[in-house]
Amino acid sequence: MAADDTRTVEACARHGVRALLTRRDHATGSDRLAEACDLLALPDSEIVVNVQGDEPLIDPALIDACARLLAERPECVMGTAAHAIDTVAEFENPNVVKVVCDALGRALSFSRAPMPWWRDATPLGCARQQR
Repeated sequence: MAADDTRTVEACARHGVRALLTRRDHATGSDRLAEACDLLALPDSEIVVNVQGDEPLIDPALIDACARLLAERPECVMGTAAHAIDTVAEFENPNVVKVVCDALGRALSFSRAPMPWWRDATPLGCARQQR
């Protein structure tokens, strides 16, 4: 466990969970994870699964599967777990992170907004309506 707040680290300790106190200035959880790996002096070959703090109910079997796949595919330096979005409500929910993948399943982009989406402009010149 890596956190930027002593209260979180202390709460982990009370429950027997090893936790590291990291800097507060990280832009992302992945940046925090990188610092934790440095603090632990983990070798580059170490497999680390990053579970974000907003995923407390993630299935442990999914964590194990991610680690196992990375061990089986050493050419993959990182991966992400994803599944199909089944409802419009889920698609529009900003608490559901969406991923766009290429034909080989490699992640191209992540967003809390529905994707594909015109983020910065309205595509009036190229948008067409089917008749």
